[in-house]
Amino acid sequence: MAKSPPSRMSSTLFSDLTTPKLQMRYAATDFIRHLLQHTGAEVSAFRRNCQVSYRLVEQIRDSYDALNKLIENAELTGSWEDYEKYNHAIDPLEELLLKILEVTEPEHKEYLLPVTSTTTLGLFKGFINNWVDHRNNIRTYFDQLRKDEPFKGLVIGSTNDDDEINTAQSHDDRALLQGLLKAIATNLPNVKRENTKLKATQAYQDLQSIVALQSGNPPQDILKEPLRVLTIKYAMIIYGLTELMGLTTDPDSELDGQLYAASVWDPAEKLSTNIHAHLRPKKDENVNLAQLQGMYDVLEKALEGDFSVDMPEAYYQLFKLVGKIGRAYHAQSILLASLCYDAASKFDKDSAIKNNTTRNSLENALVKTIKAFQAAGLSAESAPKGSSQNDVAEKNPAPNDAQPDCATLYGESINVIKKCFSTMSIEPDFDLLERFQDAQTKDQKRVQEVKLRLEKTTPPPVNLMLKVYIKEKSGEPNKSESVKVPQTTRLSYIKWIVEKGLPGTSSICFERHGEATQPAELPLDTKISTLLNADNKECILDVVVDKPKPTNGAQ
Repeated sequence: MAKSPPSRMSSTLFSDLTTPKLQMRYAATDFIRHLLQHTGAEVSAFRRNCQVSYRLVEQIRDSYDALNKLIENAELTGSWEDYEKYNHAIDPLEELLLKILEVTEPEHKEYLLPVTSTTTLGLFKGFINNWVDHRNNIRTYFDQLRKDEPFKGLVIGSTNDDDEINTAQSHDDRALLQGLLKAIATNLPNVKRENTKLKATQAYQDLQSIVALQSGNPPQDILKEPLRVLTIKYAMIIYGLTELMGLTTDPDSELDGQLYAASVWDPAEKLSTNIHAHLRPKKDENVNLAQLQGMYDVLEKALEGDFSVDMPEAYYQLFKLVGKIGRAYHAQSILLASLCYDAASKFDKDSAIKNNTTRNSLENALVKTIKAFQAAGLSAESAPKGSSQNDVAEKNPAPNDAQPDCATLYGESINVIKKCFSTMSIEPDFDLLERFQDAQTKDQKRVQEVKLRLEKTTPPPVNLMLKVYIKEKSGEPNKSESVKVPQTTRLSYIKWIVEKGLPGTSSICFERHGEATQPAELPLDTKISTLLNADNKECILDVVVDKPKPTNGAQ
Protein backbone atom coordinates (compact mmCIF):
# COMPACT_ATOMS: atom_id res chain seq x y z
CA MET A 1 0.00 0.00 0.00
CA ALA A 2 1.27 3.44 -0.91
CA LYS A 3 2.21 5.75 1.92
CA SER A 4 -0.48 8.28 2.78
CA PRO A 5 0.41 11.98 2.71
CA PRO A 6 1.54 13.44 6.05
CA SER A 7 -1.43 14.28 8.27
CA ARG A 8 0.09 17.57 9.40
CA MET A 9 2.09 20.27 7.72
CA SER A 10 5.80 20.70 8.39
CA SER A 11 6.64 23.41 10.90
CA THR A 12 8.79 24.88 8.15
CA LEU A 13 5.62 26.30 6.64
CA PHE A 14 5.06 28.49 9.66
CA SER A 15 8.52 29.93 10.28
CA ASP A 16 11.36 31.42 8.29
CA LEU A 17 13.86 28.75 7.29
CA THR A 18 16.76 30.91 8.43
CA THR A 19 15.30 32.07 11.75
CA PRO A 20 16.47 29.92 14.67
CA LYS A 21 13.70 28.69 16.93
CA LEU A 22 15.86 29.33 19.99
CA GLN A 23 16.80 32.98 20.39
CA MET A 24 20.39 32.48 21.49
CA ARG A 25 23.68 33.22 19.77
CA TYR A 26 27.25 32.19 20.46
CA ALA A 27 30.43 33.28 18.72
CA ALA A 28 31.45 29.65 18.21
CA THR A 29 28.47 29.09 15.89
CA ASP A 30 28.41 32.51 14.26
CA PHE A 31 29.83 31.26 10.95
CA ILE A 32 27.15 28.58 10.87
CA ARG A 33 24.47 31.24 11.38
CA HIS A 34 25.81 33.33 8.50
CA LEU A 35 26.11 30.30 6.21
CA LEU A 36 22.58 29.24 7.19
CA GLN A 37 21.24 32.65 6.22
CA HIS A 38 23.01 32.60 2.87
CA THR A 39 21.87 29.05 2.12
CA GLY A 40 18.30 29.82 3.12
CA ALA A 41 18.25 32.92 0.92
CA GLU A 42 19.35 30.86 -2.08
CA VAL A 43 16.96 27.99 -1.38
CA SER A 44 13.98 30.29 -0.95
CA ALA A 45 14.39 31.22 -4.64
CA PHE A 46 14.55 27.61 -5.90
CA ARG A 47 12.24 26.44 -8.67
CA ARG A 48 13.38 22.82 -8.60
CA ASN A 49 14.63 20.45 -5.88
CA CYS A 50 12.47 22.58 -3.59
CA GLN A 51 10.95 20.19 -1.06
CA VAL A 52 14.20 18.40 -0.26
CA SER A 53 16.10 21.69 -0.09
CA TYR A 54 13.55 23.27 2.26
CA ARG A 55 13.98 20.31 4.61
CA LEU A 56 17.74 20.49 4.25
CA VAL A 57 17.78 24.12 5.41
CA GLU A 58 15.34 23.26 8.18
CA GLN A 59 17.73 20.53 9.34
CA ILE A 60 20.65 22.99 9.25
CA ARG A 61 18.66 25.50 11.29
CA ASP A 62 17.66 22.87 13.85
CA SER A 63 21.27 21.66 14.04
CA TYR A 64 22.38 25.24 14.70
CA ASP A 65 19.80 25.51 17.49
CA ALA A 66 20.92 22.18 18.92
CA LEU A 67 24.56 23.27 19.00
CA ASN A 68 23.67 26.50 20.78
CA LYS A 69 21.62 24.55 23.30
CA LEU A 70 24.58 22.27 23.96
CA ILE A 71 26.83 25.30 24.44
CA GLU A 72 24.34 26.78 26.88
CA ASN A 73 24.10 23.50 28.81
CA ALA A 74 27.88 23.23 28.97
CA GLU A 75 28.12 26.76 30.33
CA LEU A 76 25.44 26.18 32.93
CA THR A 77 26.43 22.71 34.09
CA GLY A 78 30.05 22.31 33.00
CA SER A 79 29.04 19.12 31.18
CA TRP A 80 31.99 17.54 29.36
CA GLU A 81 29.62 15.46 27.24
CA ASP A 82 27.79 18.53 25.93
CA TYR A 83 31.07 20.36 25.33
CA GLU A 84 32.54 17.41 23.44
CA LYS A 85 29.41 16.95 21.34
CA TYR A 86 29.14 20.55 20.13
CA ASN A 87 32.90 20.96 19.77
CA HIS A 88 33.13 17.92 17.49
CA ALA A 89 30.19 19.07 15.34
CA ILE A 90 30.95 22.75 14.65
CA ASP A 91 33.85 22.38 12.22
CA PRO A 92 32.32 19.52 10.18
CA LEU A 93 29.03 21.43 9.97
CA GLU A 94 30.82 24.51 8.64
CA GLU A 95 32.60 22.36 6.06
CA LEU A 96 29.33 20.77 4.97
CA LEU A 97 27.61 24.15 4.71
CA LEU A 98 30.38 25.47 2.47
CA LYS A 99 29.85 22.48 0.18
CA ILE A 100 26.10 23.04 0.20
CA LEU A 101 26.59 26.69 -0.80
CA GLU A 102 28.57 25.55 -3.84
CA VAL A 103 25.36 23.88 -4.99
CA THR A 104 22.70 26.33 -3.82
CA GLU A 105 24.37 29.45 -5.25
CA PRO A 106 24.11 28.33 -8.91
CA GLU A 107 20.98 26.22 -8.39
CA HIS A 108 18.74 29.12 -7.34
CA LYS A 109 19.02 30.54 -10.88
CA GLU A 110 18.04 27.29 -12.61
CA TYR A 111 14.75 25.72 -13.59
CA LEU A 112 14.22 23.82 -16.84
CA LEU A 113 17.20 24.54 -19.09
CA PRO A 114 19.02 27.89 -19.43
CA VAL A 115 18.35 28.07 -23.18
CA THR A 116 19.07 31.35 -24.97
CA SER A 117 19.40 32.41 -28.60
CA THR A 118 23.13 31.67 -28.42
CA THR A 119 22.75 28.16 -26.97
CA THR A 120 24.14 25.28 -29.01
CA LEU A 121 22.99 21.67 -28.82
CA GLY A 122 26.39 20.68 -27.49
CA LEU A 123 25.63 22.58 -24.28
CA PHE A 124 22.55 20.51 -23.44
CA LYS A 125 24.57 17.73 -21.85
CA GLY A 126 26.29 20.16 -19.49
CA PHE A 127 22.99 21.82 -18.52
CA ILE A 128 21.41 18.45 -17.80
CA ASN A 129 24.42 17.16 -15.90
CA ASN A 130 24.27 20.28 -13.73
CA TRP A 131 20.74 19.36 -12.70
CA VAL A 132 21.75 15.76 -11.98
CA ASP A 133 24.78 16.84 -9.96
CA HIS A 134 22.87 19.47 -7.96
CA ARG A 135 19.99 17.07 -7.29
CA ASN A 136 22.32 14.31 -6.13
CA ASN A 137 24.52 16.61 -4.04
CA ILE A 138 21.56 18.17 -2.23
CA ARG A 139 20.23 14.73 -1.32
CA THR A 140 23.64 13.40 -0.35
CA TYR A 141 24.38 16.37 1.91
CA PHE A 142 20.96 16.02 3.51
CA ASP A 143 21.65 12.36 4.29
CA GLN A 144 25.05 13.26 5.73
CA LEU A 145 23.49 15.93 7.94
CA ARG A 146 20.96 13.44 9.28
CA LYS A 147 22.99 10.26 9.56
CA ASP A 148 26.75 10.93 9.65
CA GLU A 149 28.80 11.43 12.78
CA PRO A 150 28.94 13.88 14.49
CA PHE A 151 25.50 15.13 13.34
CA LYS A 152 23.58 11.93 14.02
CA GLY A 153 21.17 12.45 16.89
CA LEU A 154 21.93 16.15 17.10
CA VAL A 155 18.37 17.16 16.21
CA ILE A 156 15.77 15.53 18.44
CA GLY A 157 12.17 15.12 17.31
CA SER A 158 12.74 15.90 13.62
CA THR A 159 9.88 15.01 11.25
CA ASN A 160 12.41 14.38 8.48
CA ASP A 161 12.28 10.59 8.56
CA ASP A 162 13.12 8.41 5.55
CA ASP A 163 9.51 8.14 4.38
CA GLU A 164 9.02 11.91 4.58
CA ILE A 165 12.21 12.53 2.62
CA ASN A 166 11.42 9.90 -0.02
CA THR A 167 8.04 11.57 -0.52
CA ALA A 168 9.73 14.97 -0.85
CA GLN A 169 12.21 13.59 -3.39
CA SER A 170 9.44 12.07 -5.50
CA HIS A 171 7.48 15.32 -5.29
CA ASP A 172 10.46 17.36 -6.53
CA ASP A 173 11.07 15.09 -9.52
CA ARG A 174 7.39 14.88 -10.38
CA ALA A 175 7.02 18.68 -10.17
CA LEU A 176 10.01 19.22 -12.48
CA LEU A 177 8.68 16.70 -15.00
CA GLN A 178 5.28 18.40 -14.95
CA GLY A 179 6.94 21.79 -15.46
CA LEU A 180 8.88 20.45 -18.44
CA LEU A 181 5.73 18.93 -19.90
CA LYS A 182 3.85 22.22 -19.62
CA ALA A 183 6.72 24.10 -21.28
CA ILE A 184 6.94 21.57 -24.13
CA ALA A 185 3.20 22.00 -24.79
CA THR A 186 3.74 25.76 -24.99
CA ASN A 187 6.66 25.27 -27.39
CA LEU A 188 5.04 22.87 -29.86
CA PRO A 189 3.90 25.75 -32.15
CA ASN A 190 7.60 26.64 -32.50
CA VAL A 191 8.16 23.45 -34.52
CA LYS A 192 7.80 24.52 -38.15
CA ARG A 193 8.68 21.39 -40.13
CA GLU A 194 5.81 18.96 -40.29
CA ASN A 195 7.73 15.71 -39.93
CA THR A 196 9.57 16.99 -36.89
CA LYS A 197 6.35 18.39 -35.43
CA LEU A 198 4.81 14.91 -35.56
CA LYS A 199 7.75 13.44 -33.66
CA ALA A 200 7.79 16.28 -31.13
CA THR A 201 4.05 15.89 -30.57
CA GLN A 202 4.47 12.15 -30.06
CA ALA A 203 7.24 12.74 -27.55
CA TYR A 204 4.98 15.17 -25.67
CA GLN A 205 2.09 12.69 -25.65
CA ASP A 206 4.32 9.88 -24.37
CA LEU A 207 5.58 12.12 -21.56
CA GLN A 208 2.00 13.17 -20.82
CA SER A 209 1.01 9.52 -20.48
CA ILE A 210 3.94 8.87 -18.14
CA VAL A 211 2.84 11.77 -15.91
CA ALA A 212 -0.76 10.49 -16.04
CA LEU A 213 0.38 7.04 -14.92
CA GLN A 214 1.77 8.67 -11.79
CA SER A 215 -1.45 10.54 -11.04
CA GLY A 216 -3.70 9.55 -8.18
CA ASN A 217 -4.26 10.26 -4.54
CA PRO A 218 -1.71 9.57 -3.23
CA PRO A 219 0.49 9.82 -6.36
CA GLN A 220 1.83 6.52 -7.67
CA ASP A 221 5.61 6.59 -7.80
CA ILE A 222 6.02 4.28 -10.79
CA LEU A 223 9.23 5.97 -11.89
CA LYS A 224 12.04 4.51 -9.82
CA GLU A 225 15.67 5.51 -9.85
CA PRO A 226 17.44 5.69 -12.28
CA LEU A 227 14.52 5.60 -14.78
CA ARG A 228 13.07 8.71 -13.12
CA VAL A 229 16.29 10.60 -13.81
CA LEU A 230 16.52 9.31 -17.37
CA THR A 231 12.93 10.40 -18.11
CA ILE A 232 13.54 13.92 -16.78
CA LYS A 233 16.79 14.21 -18.75
CA TYR A 234 14.92 13.18 -21.88
CA ALA A 235 12.17 15.74 -21.21
CA MET A 236 14.86 18.40 -20.75
CA ILE A 237 16.24 17.62 -24.21
CA ILE A 238 12.81 17.86 -25.85
CA TYR A 239 12.13 21.12 -24.04
CA GLY A 240 15.54 22.51 -25.04
CA LEU A 241 15.05 21.63 -28.71
CA THR A 242 11.55 23.11 -28.93
CA GLU A 243 12.53 26.19 -26.91
CA LEU A 244 15.51 26.84 -29.16
CA MET A 245 13.32 26.49 -32.24
CA GLY A 246 11.35 29.51 -31.04
CA LEU A 247 14.55 31.52 -30.57
CA THR A 248 16.06 30.68 -33.97
CA THR A 249 14.92 33.20 -36.57
CA ASP A 250 17.10 32.27 -39.55
CA PRO A 251 15.74 29.16 -41.34
CA ASP A 252 18.98 28.91 -43.35
CA SER A 253 21.26 28.90 -40.32
CA GLU A 254 23.35 25.92 -39.31
CA LEU A 255 21.55 25.78 -35.96
CA ASP A 256 18.17 25.54 -37.65
CA GLY A 257 19.37 22.50 -39.57
CA GLN A 258 20.66 20.91 -36.38
CA LEU A 259 17.36 21.44 -34.55
CA TYR A 260 15.44 19.54 -37.22
CA ALA A 261 18.07 16.88 -37.94
CA ALA A 262 16.78 13.34 -38.28
CA SER A 263 19.88 12.16 -36.41
CA VAL A 264 18.40 13.88 -33.34
CA TRP A 265 14.67 13.27 -33.68
CA ASP A 266 14.78 9.60 -34.71
CA PRO A 267 16.46 8.45 -31.47
CA ALA A 268 14.28 10.92 -29.51
CA GLU A 269 11.11 9.35 -30.88
CA LYS A 270 12.40 5.83 -30.25
CA LEU A 271 13.31 6.56 -26.63
CA SER A 272 9.97 8.11 -25.65
CA THR A 273 8.03 5.27 -27.22
CA ASN A 274 10.07 2.66 -25.36
CA ILE A 275 9.92 4.43 -21.98
CA HIS A 276 6.14 4.55 -22.30
CA ALA A 277 6.02 0.89 -23.31
CA HIS A 278 8.20 -0.06 -20.35
CA LEU A 279 5.86 1.68 -17.88
CA ARG A 280 2.50 0.53 -19.18
CA PRO A 281 0.51 -1.92 -17.02
CA LYS A 282 1.21 -4.60 -19.61
CA LYS A 283 4.92 -3.97 -19.62
CA ASP A 284 6.96 -4.75 -22.71
CA GLU A 285 9.35 -7.34 -21.28
CA ASN A 286 11.65 -6.93 -24.28
CA VAL A 287 12.63 -3.44 -23.10
CA ASN A 288 14.81 -3.17 -19.99
CA LEU A 289 16.49 -0.29 -18.21
CA ALA A 290 19.90 -0.93 -19.76
CA GLN A 291 18.40 -0.72 -23.24
CA LEU A 292 16.62 2.53 -22.39
CA GLN A 293 19.89 3.99 -21.12
CA GLY A 294 21.57 2.92 -24.35
CA MET A 295 18.87 4.70 -26.37
CA TYR A 296 19.39 7.84 -24.32
CA ASP A 297 23.15 7.68 -24.90
CA VAL A 298 22.53 7.58 -28.66
CA LEU A 299 20.32 10.68 -28.40
CA GLU A 300 22.86 12.50 -26.25
CA LYS A 301 25.65 11.68 -28.68
CA ALA A 302 23.54 13.00 -31.58
CA LEU A 303 23.34 16.37 -29.81
CA GLU A 304 27.12 16.47 -29.71
CA GLY A 305 27.50 15.89 -33.44
CA ASP A 306 29.81 18.05 -35.53
CA PHE A 307 27.03 20.46 -36.47
CA SER A 308 28.90 23.71 -36.04
CA VAL A 309 32.25 25.18 -35.13
CA ASP A 310 31.68 26.60 -31.67
CA MET A 311 33.90 28.04 -28.94
CA PRO A 312 35.88 25.33 -27.10
CA GLU A 313 34.39 24.57 -23.70
CA ALA A 314 37.82 24.96 -22.13
CA TYR A 315 37.56 28.72 -22.67
CA TYR A 316 34.85 28.98 -20.01
CA GLN A 317 37.05 27.25 -17.43
CA LEU A 318 40.23 29.23 -17.98
CA PHE A 319 39.55 32.38 -15.96
CA LYS A 320 38.18 30.50 -12.97
CA LEU A 321 41.67 29.21 -12.17
CA VAL A 322 43.86 32.33 -12.12
CA GLY A 323 42.88 33.44 -8.62
CA LYS A 324 44.09 30.13 -7.15
CA ILE A 325 47.65 30.58 -8.41
CA GLY A 326 50.42 31.79 -6.09
CA ARG A 327 52.52 34.90 -6.66
CA ALA A 328 55.41 32.90 -8.16
CA TYR A 329 53.38 32.48 -11.37
CA HIS A 330 51.02 35.44 -11.13
CA ALA A 331 52.36 37.71 -13.89
CA GLN A 332 52.92 34.74 -16.20
CA SER A 333 49.36 33.53 -15.62
CA ILE A 334 47.90 36.97 -16.31
CA LEU A 335 49.83 37.13 -19.59
CA LEU A 336 48.78 33.64 -20.73
CA ALA A 337 45.14 34.28 -19.82
CA SER A 338 45.21 37.58 -21.73
CA LEU A 339 46.70 35.94 -24.83
CA CYS A 340 44.10 33.15 -24.71
CA TYR A 341 41.37 35.78 -24.45
CA ASP A 342 42.76 37.60 -27.51
CA ALA A 343 42.77 34.38 -29.53
CA ALA A 344 39.28 33.38 -28.37
CA SER A 345 37.91 36.85 -29.18
CA LYS A 346 39.39 36.66 -32.68
CA PHE A 347 37.87 33.21 -33.18
CA ASP A 348 34.49 34.33 -31.85
CA LYS A 349 34.23 37.52 -33.92
CA ASP A 350 35.99 36.64 -37.19
CA SER A 351 33.80 34.19 -39.09
CA ALA A 352 36.37 34.04 -41.89
CA ILE A 353 38.75 32.05 -39.68
CA LYS A 354 36.12 30.00 -37.84
CA ASN A 355 36.83 26.44 -38.93
CA ASN A 356 37.86 23.17 -37.33
CA THR A 357 41.56 23.91 -37.87
CA THR A 358 41.51 27.20 -35.95
CA ARG A 359 39.15 25.77 -33.34
CA ASN A 360 41.45 22.84 -32.64
CA SER A 361 44.45 25.16 -32.43
CA LEU A 362 42.60 27.41 -29.97
CA GLU A 363 41.44 24.43 -27.94
CA ASN A 364 45.00 23.08 -27.73
CA ALA A 365 46.20 26.45 -26.43
CA LEU A 366 43.38 26.64 -23.88
CA VAL A 367 43.83 23.06 -22.68
CA LYS A 368 47.60 23.44 -22.36
CA THR A 369 47.18 26.72 -20.45
CA ILE A 370 44.54 25.23 -18.16
CA LYS A 371 46.88 22.32 -17.42
CA ALA A 372 49.60 24.79 -16.43
CA PHE A 373 47.18 26.81 -14.28
CA GLN A 374 45.88 23.68 -12.57
CA ALA A 375 49.42 22.55 -11.78
CA ALA A 376 50.30 25.95 -10.33
CA GLY A 377 47.08 26.00 -8.33
CA LEU A 378 47.67 22.46 -7.07
CA SER A 379 51.21 23.43 -6.13
CA ALA A 380 49.82 26.29 -4.05
CA GLU A 381 47.07 24.20 -2.42
CA SER A 382 49.42 21.33 -1.55
CA ALA A 383 52.11 23.56 -0.06
CA PRO A 384 52.97 21.90 3.29
CA LYS A 385 52.75 23.65 6.61
CA GLY A 386 55.83 25.77 7.02
CA SER A 387 56.00 26.87 3.39
CA SER A 388 54.11 29.57 1.56
CA GLN A 389 51.64 29.22 -1.29
CA ASN A 390 53.63 31.93 -3.05
CA ASP A 391 56.97 30.10 -2.95
CA VAL A 392 58.25 32.31 -0.12
CA ALA A 393 60.19 30.02 2.21
CA GLU A 394 59.41 30.24 5.90
CA LYS A 395 60.86 27.31 7.81
CA ASN A 396 60.86 24.10 5.78
CA PRO A 397 60.38 24.82 2.07
CA ALA A 398 59.11 21.89 0.03
CA PRO A 399 61.64 20.23 -2.29
CA ASN A 400 61.21 21.15 -5.95
CA ASP A 401 60.52 17.59 -7.01
CA ALA A 402 57.51 17.42 -4.65
CA GLN A 403 55.60 19.99 -6.76
CA PRO A 404 54.34 19.83 -10.36
CA ASP A 405 56.84 21.01 -12.98
CA CYS A 406 55.00 24.30 -13.44
CA ALA A 407 57.83 26.08 -15.24
CA THR A 408 57.88 23.44 -17.98
CA LEU A 409 54.10 23.54 -18.36
CA TYR A 410 54.08 27.33 -18.58
CA GLY A 411 56.81 27.20 -21.22
CA GLU A 412 54.80 24.67 -23.24
CA SER A 413 51.72 26.86 -22.92
CA ILE A 414 53.34 29.99 -24.41
CA ASN A 415 54.71 27.91 -27.30
CA VAL A 416 51.29 26.43 -28.10
CA ILE A 417 49.69 29.88 -27.85
CA LYS A 418 52.31 31.23 -30.26
CA LYS A 419 51.43 28.46 -32.70
CA CYS A 420 47.71 29.24 -32.27
CA PHE A 421 48.34 32.91 -33.07
CA SER A 422 50.12 31.86 -36.25
CA THR A 423 47.29 29.52 -37.29
CA MET A 424 44.70 32.26 -36.72
CA SER A 425 46.86 34.93 -38.44
CA ILE A 426 47.05 37.07 -35.29
CA GLU A 427 49.98 39.50 -35.41
CA PRO A 428 50.60 41.13 -32.01
CA ASP A 429 52.77 44.23 -31.78
CA PHE A 430 55.21 42.50 -29.42
CA ASP A 431 57.18 39.27 -29.33
CA LEU A 432 55.27 36.65 -27.31
CA LEU A 433 58.34 34.86 -25.97
CA GLU A 434 60.03 38.10 -24.90
CA ARG A 435 56.88 39.26 -23.15
CA PHE A 436 56.63 35.88 -21.38
CA GLN A 437 60.25 36.11 -20.23
CA ASP A 438 59.54 39.60 -18.87
CA ALA A 439 56.64 38.16 -16.86
CA GLN A 440 58.88 35.39 -15.51
CA THR A 441 61.44 37.98 -14.42
CA LYS A 442 58.75 40.07 -12.76
CA ASP A 443 57.48 37.08 -10.77
CA GLN A 444 60.97 36.02 -9.72
CA LYS A 445 61.86 39.55 -8.67
CA ARG A 446 58.74 39.93 -6.55
CA VAL A 447 59.29 36.59 -4.81
CA GLN A 448 62.89 37.52 -4.00
CA GLU A 449 61.84 40.93 -2.69
CA VAL A 450 59.36 39.35 -0.32
CA LYS A 451 61.88 36.72 0.77
CA LEU A 452 64.37 39.40 1.74
CA ARG A 453 61.74 41.21 3.77
CA LEU A 454 60.75 38.05 5.62
CA GLU A 455 64.22 36.63 6.31
CA LYS A 456 64.42 38.34 9.69
CA THR A 457 63.06 35.95 12.31
CA THR A 458 60.33 37.44 14.47
CA PRO A 459 60.07 36.38 18.13
CA PRO A 460 57.14 34.14 19.01
CA PRO A 461 54.05 35.89 20.37
CA VAL A 462 53.29 35.86 24.07
CA ASN A 463 50.06 35.69 26.01
CA LEU A 464 48.89 39.01 27.46
CA MET A 465 46.30 38.84 30.25
CA LEU A 466 44.46 42.11 30.94
CA LYS A 467 42.47 42.46 34.17
CA VAL A 468 40.23 45.48 33.70
CA TYR A 469 38.96 47.55 36.65
CA ILE A 470 36.62 50.52 36.51
CA LYS A 471 37.85 53.59 38.47
CA GLU A 472 39.58 51.64 41.22
CA LYS A 473 41.37 48.34 41.68
CA SER A 474 39.42 46.48 44.33
CA GLY A 475 37.91 43.02 44.47
CA GLU A 476 37.51 41.00 41.30
CA PRO A 477 38.19 42.70 37.95
CA ASN A 478 35.19 43.89 35.98
CA LYS A 479 36.51 42.08 32.95
CA SER A 480 39.41 39.84 31.95
CA GLU A 481 40.79 39.44 28.44
CA SER A 482 43.57 37.24 27.08
CA VAL A 483 45.24 38.00 23.74
CA LYS A 484 48.35 36.97 21.83
CA VAL A 485 50.71 39.85 20.98
CA PRO A 486 54.28 40.21 19.67
CA GLN A 487 56.88 40.70 22.41
CA THR A 488 57.89 44.01 20.83
CA THR A 489 54.42 45.49 21.36
CA ARG A 490 54.34 48.70 23.40
CA LEU A 491 51.64 49.63 25.89
CA SER A 492 50.56 52.51 23.65
CA TYR A 493 49.24 49.91 21.19
CA ILE A 494 47.48 47.98 23.97
CA LYS A 495 45.92 51.27 25.13
CA TRP A 496 44.57 51.84 21.63
CA ILE A 497 43.03 48.35 21.63
CA VAL A 498 41.40 48.92 25.04
CA GLU A 499 40.00 52.26 23.88
CA LYS A 500 38.48 50.55 20.85
CA GLY A 501 36.82 48.00 23.13
CA LEU A 502 35.71 50.54 25.73
CA PRO A 503 34.70 53.68 23.82
CA GLY A 504 34.08 56.84 25.83
CA THR A 505 36.76 56.22 28.47
CA SER A 506 38.56 59.31 29.75
CA SER A 507 41.75 57.60 30.94
CA ILE A 508 43.48 54.21 30.90
CA CYS A 509 46.19 53.28 33.40
CA PHE A 510 48.43 50.17 33.19
CA GLU A 511 49.91 48.64 36.37
CA ARG A 512 51.82 45.47 37.15
CA HIS A 513 49.55 42.77 38.46
CA GLY A 514 50.01 41.77 42.08
CA GLU A 515 52.11 44.77 43.16
CA ALA A 516 51.58 46.87 46.29
CA THR A 517 48.40 48.77 47.01
CA GLN A 518 49.76 51.81 45.19
CA PRO A 519 51.69 50.38 42.22
CA ALA A 520 53.40 52.73 39.81
CA GLU A 521 51.67 53.53 36.53
CA LEU A 522 53.59 51.99 33.64
CA PRO A 523 54.74 54.35 30.84
CA LEU A 524 53.01 53.81 27.49
CA ASP A 525 56.42 53.45 25.85
CA THR A 526 57.04 50.21 27.79
CA LYS A 527 57.54 47.04 25.73
CA ILE A 528 55.69 43.85 26.68
CA SER A 529 59.02 41.97 26.58
CA THR A 530 60.13 43.85 29.72
CA LEU A 531 57.01 42.83 31.63
CA LEU A 532 57.03 39.07 31.06
CA ASN A 533 56.87 36.62 33.96
CA ALA A 534 59.70 34.28 34.87
CA ASP A 535 59.22 31.85 31.98
CA ASN A 536 58.96 34.72 29.46
CA LYS A 537 55.70 33.34 28.09
CA GLU A 538 53.05 35.51 29.70
CA CYS A 539 52.41 39.04 30.88
CA ILE A 540 49.63 39.96 33.34
CA LEU A 541 48.61 43.60 33.65
CA ASP A 542 45.98 45.42 35.64
CA VAL A 543 44.12 48.03 33.60
CA VAL A 544 42.32 50.77 35.53
CA VAL A 545 39.81 52.68 33.42
CA ASP A 546 38.71 56.22 34.34
CA LYS A 547 40.95 56.24 37.44
CA PRO A 548 40.41 59.41 39.53
CA LYS A 549 43.32 61.83 39.44
CA PRO A 550 45.34 62.26 42.72
CA THR A 551 44.37 65.27 44.85
CA ASN A 552 47.78 65.85 46.57
CA GLY A 553 46.34 64.74 49.91
CA ALA A 554 43.39 67.17 49.88
CA GLN A 555 40.20 65.76 51.39
